[in-house]
Amino acid sequence: MRKYSIILIALLLVTGCKYESHKLTAQVLRSNGTLNVFAKSDVQGSISSVAGNNPNVTIKHGDENIVVIEQTQITIRGEVWGEIPENIKNVRINFSKNKFKIELD
Repeated sequence: MRKYSIILIALLLVTGCKYESHKLTAQVLRSNGTLNVFAKSDVQGSISSVAGNNPNVTIKHGDENIVVIEQTQITIRGEVWGEIPENIKNVRINFSKNKFKIELD
């Protein structure tokens, strides 16, 4: 009986700490292939991709939290965050508690 009580308590703790995440994916066309964009957020968001002269991916988390990934740079909330080297194949963005974490690999 004690064993089942411990399992039940563990299940309640795990399900009580539920984290709902929203996942979005898109690609940016580059001269050397594609740049994969993966976004994970604790709030619902949207993603759109544009081809043409200036290919980019725009990720929106609410009205103010906008990330634009172009072929060579990332812009967050209207300011250039940094450049994307040619050898990078993936951009991973985690948005949680109004903060961004960006990984390039």
